[in-house]
Amino acid sequence: MKRVVWKEGDVVLLKLNEKLFTVGQMLTAPYMLFFQLDSTNGIISGVDLNEVPELFIVPVANNFLQARGIEKIKKGVIPKRSVRVPVLWIQAKLWPRGEFVWKGGDLVRIDPEKGDLGINNPIVKRDISANDRDTLEKYELTNVWTDHPLTPRLVVSIREGRNFDPLKEKIFFGKDSHGIMG
Repeated sequence: MKRVVWKEGDVVLLKLNEKLFTVGQMLTAPYMLFFQLDSTNGIISGVDLNEVPELFIVPVANNFLQARGIEKIKKGVIPKRSVRVPVLWIQAKLWPRGEFVWKGGDLVRIDPEKGDLGINNPIVKRDISANDRDTLEKYELTNVWTDHPLTPRLVVSIREGRNFDPLKEKIFFGKDSHGIMG
């Protein structure tokens, strides 16, 4: 496997398991855009990502790219144009009691150029509830995704044809329907 170096706009072939490959498009580091696109043999060509449904944009850790990045795709795939990293995110709240460290969250503003400021992110909406489905479906968590749980999240999302987020399920509903978060 080659070492894949981050360059904004580049598209990377990702090997999720022995029979499932997909692509990710590098945005402003560390944000990556994932698509509803898969291959069983690692050959992806003749694709215009402007015409492929998006799954989600999230910040990714280096270990994800090191573990899953096969190579940059230089030919046969047209990168998505005019992609902007979202500025609104859900920031989970620490929960000192109970088994899981987070419970609930706030909608916050993050400047992609400055990065996540943690507790100093400006709050747009406090105390998002599990009943606020529109907000939960529209915005991603501020979490930086590592190889696990991002790889199984992508496998489930591609298989189900929708953006599945096991961490959001755990934080807002107290369970993870696919057992990814443990």
